[in-house]
Amino acid sequence: MAAYGRALDIAPDRPHVHSGLIFVLDLTRGADLEERRRWNARFGRPTRQAAASYPNSPDPDRRLRVGYVSADFCHHSVASAMLPILRSHDHTDIDVVCYSSVTKPDATTDQFRALADVWHDTADLSDDDLGALIKADGIDLLIDLSGHSRGNRLAVFAREPAPVQITAWGYAAGTGLSAMDYFLADPIIVPVEAHARYAEEIVDLPSLLCYEASPAAPPVSPLPALSRRHLTFGAFNRLPKITAEAVATWGRVLAALPSARLLIKSGGLEREAPRAWLLAGIEAGGGRPDQVLFQGGTPHAEHLAAHAEIDLMLDTFPQGGGITTLDSLLMGVPVVTLLGERVPGRTSASFLTTVGLADLVTPTLDQYVAVAVRMAGDLDRLAHERATLRERLLASPIGDAQRYTRVVEETYRSLWRRWCARRQESGVRRQASGGGPSQQDHHWGAVNHEPRRHTARYQEQKSGKDASEVTG
Repeated sequence: MAAYGRALDIAPDRPHVHSGLIFVLDLTRGADLEERRRWNARFGRPTRQAAASYPNSPDPDRRLRVGYVSADFCHHSVASAMLPILRSHDHTDIDVVCYSSVTKPDATTDQFRALADVWHDTADLSDDDLGALIKADGIDLLIDLSGHSRGNRLAVFAREPAPVQITAWGYAAGTGLSAMDYFLADPIIVPVEAHARYAEEIVDLPSLLCYEASPAAPPVSPLPALSRRHLTFGAFNRLPKITAEAVATWGRVLAALPSARLLIKSGGLEREAPRAWLLAGIEAGGGRPDQVLFQGGTPHAEHLAAHAEIDLMLDTFPQGGGITTLDSLLMGVPVVTLLGERVPGRTSASFLTTVGLADLVTPTLDQYVAVAVRMAGDLDRLAHERATLRERLLASPIGDAQRYTRVVEETYRSLWRRWCARRQESGVRRQASGGGPSQQDHHWGAVNHEPRRHTARYQEQKSGKDASEVTG
């Protein structure tokens, strides 16, 4: 934080430096909405362009050009969330254009490229040039998949190259940009009472994201505690997410269960310094160093196989797990999480609620410890969850890529129709006044939908109702 603050003093005109500060603040505070507003004040625009200023044809029913912008079209957690959507898109209705700022393409990049109707490598393009390319491509809906994470192109979104701009999936924590119209979330990630905090309008999906199970995932193993004399907790999130408060809380759990073990697995734990820091934190919470095991980063197939050693996962906070939590559920391992105030601390809560584990979402640190200890003593419950979690996850909105993508496409269509209506209204006003766009053209109203509309629609589709019955 100090380094980024100093860098901004030296170079206040660099949006990526400011985004780096926001990303660090997300790790330490759960999310920093005020800093996002400062980013927007420095690099964004005070109002959204008038609908009439875009040349896009305001036909509400034509094929849509959807642009996806990311620096993570590669071996990255984004692939687990985005590849199933791109594979499931109806290309008769959606023209998929990908703007890739990947600097080191790999085999996963090739998968993304093969699923796009149009592919652009954009890492070397300036923000102005990328914005011009997006306009030239005639993009109708432009989707940000990076938020304030590394390699983002939010400065391009601030230039407003597309009539409808959305942030979702890749680093879904809200951008703070006036130019970003919508944030695709769910009612747990952003509860209704928190909507007013965000610059974007919140639109609910059945789940924050769709998850594709790795084909390398091994079968779910039996509960290890049944053949051992102790229970083994796991903590598999990335090392930067592990805060001193979380480690001390894990120490409290181990102090309450003297025979228990904790396996902490993350890239970087090959080094002595982070291991020493973690052990000191465990001791500060009352645990013993001999209760802690370490494992470094591994290829994904080995990472999934490591869940065979774990009975129950302990989440990090204030930023919790994302794909790491879903990998755990896929392998039959429940996760105890602390419910954060803002998006980075609510992702695990969203996933757990969707698969019927809402009782593992805790509001306080004391309850986090109590739930972990209670679950450790209920091997019958842990064995049941282990045997059924994979099936429940893959049958849920998270794991059903086809139905999830249909709802995404319906959402795109709904938001596009609203823009078309505003475009047509602005044309009528100009004709009536004989002048250019009025100040009213800059106003983007609220989405006219019920907060849980899309979740209900998903359930209706799953039950087999005709599409015309649920789409209206």
